[in-house]
Amino acid sequence: MKQSVCVLVLIAAFASALCAEDFDTAVQNTGNLIHQRLNQLPAGSRVRVGDFLLDGEQGQFGEMWKWQLSTALSGMQSRNYVLVDPAGMSTYVISGTALRSDQGIRIYTQLVQESAGSVDRAWTSNVDIDSFVQSLIQTGRSSSRFVSPDSYEPDSSDAPVQTPLNGTWISRTIHNGDEDWFDVGVPGNQLLIVETDGNIDTYMELYDDRLNLLSENDDFGESLNARIDYPAESGTHYIIKVKGLSESDVGSYRFRASVTAFSDRDEPNDRQNQATLLTPDSSHTGYFSSATDVDWYRVQMPSKGGVLTAYVNGSSRSDLSIVDQTGQIVKNSGGSSYISAIVPGGTIYLQLKERNNWRGRYEISVEIYDAQPLDRYEPDDDMNSAGEIFMDVSQQHTFSYSGDVDWVRFTVSRAGAYEIRTMGINRDVDTYIELFDSRGNSVAEDDDGGENLDSRLQIQLRPGTYFLKVAAYEEDPVNQSDYEISVAPVRF
Repeated sequence: MKQSVCVLVLIAAFASALCAEDFDTAVQNTGNLIHQRLNQLPAGSRVRVGDFLLDGEQGQFGEMWKWQLSTALSGMQSRNYVLVDPAGMSTYVISGTALRSDQGIRIYTQLVQESAGSVDRAWTSNVDIDSFVQSLIQTGRSSSRFVSPDSYEPDSSDAPVQTPLNGTWISRTIHNGDEDWFDVGVPGNQLLIVETDGNIDTYMELYDDRLNLLSENDDFGESLNARIDYPAESGTHYIIKVKGLSESDVGSYRFRASVTAFSDRDEPNDRQNQATLLTPDSSHTGYFSSATDVDWYRVQMPSKGGVLTAYVNGSSRSDLSIVDQTGQIVKNSGGSSYISAIVPGGTIYLQLKERNNWRGRYEISVEIYDAQPLDRYEPDDDMNSAGEIFMDVSQQHTFSYSGDVDWVRFTVSRAGAYEIRTMGINRDVDTYIELFDSRGNSVAEDDDGGENLDSRLQIQLRPGTYFLKVAAYEEDPVNQSDYEISVAPVRF
């Protein structure tokens, strides 16, 4: 460990020796002094460790100091005080500021009584700027910022946090590489609801007590928060894992668990002749009550027919099909939560399955639009029905309904550079193109490589047959959307 360097500081008419210590020693010594004072407070005082700023700004130095100070205090023996989470209710808060100088970093720490806003005690620490401290300073306010582990750490699948079912929020943090684990026990056959709340994009997984995955969710809660509604079995313990959706999703959030009475009012609707009626432009709540549950719905289309669009969102993964009156599948979503097709008038059915045989709640809604005229190249919705497009001869296509995709094929007779592009005609159509070889292998893709929202590829191609898939980027061009496709050699 680095030797401390003492600096003689003259203050008024007397001198006091202040030592510049290494980071770990300075934190521990400061923690010891704070601990002594906290034990003099009324027994049971609630104390939290707040923010520390370096030169008036948040950064990794302050976050690291805050975390190690919290760790030091939580490890103290014979504590008469209670340490609470950073977002918890407290009587006293420990916070401070740090300033850089030629001799190192001086940290001013204060203990504040929150209700009165008065400073109870203050301490000064001095830290030498070694390579470790320098790295904290240089990192500063990086996007992969340091976030302090919370007081529930360490937790794991073997040691999850015991969580009540009364809906009480538990404040936690997700730091780099962190996974938070929770354990709930459900006493009866009820609907278990577990959810997060915060400003980071959380991802949640639900397991049984043998760590078999039962469900997962990203954004079924409010905004970017996760939520799972699961028909629980009596006397079963469930394990929940929460993490950030990506490495950059770190920070504070809250978690809670609750139960409510459960009944699926739509059952039985496991067959086409038991289908539940859906009202357009309104959301309907449904449940996969068992692993093999299949739910049927029906929609009354106007006599002239039109475009039927259905959306599913929930803590389960659905497979959705549009089915006609004879039981024939008109279109399958292919595992997507969205489906759209032109259908005739009368009763049209929707069949909903859970792809992973999971249980859970979902929301389903339908919308009906007038069908737009199909272009002369339809049907061209897959590779097998792709029509041919010739070099230097553009084609005008139309997205006739939500989810419509168009395929074309072309032949390259001479190796070289080629330009493939789309161009909106009637309005700003945001196209997305994907190029495939004759075996269906992806070759290239583009979104906005052309002007405005147009797509454009310039690519070296060998002789052979190629297929181009054109889709609307948002998958929802409800109004008629005309655009041109062209393929041509690049001429220098």
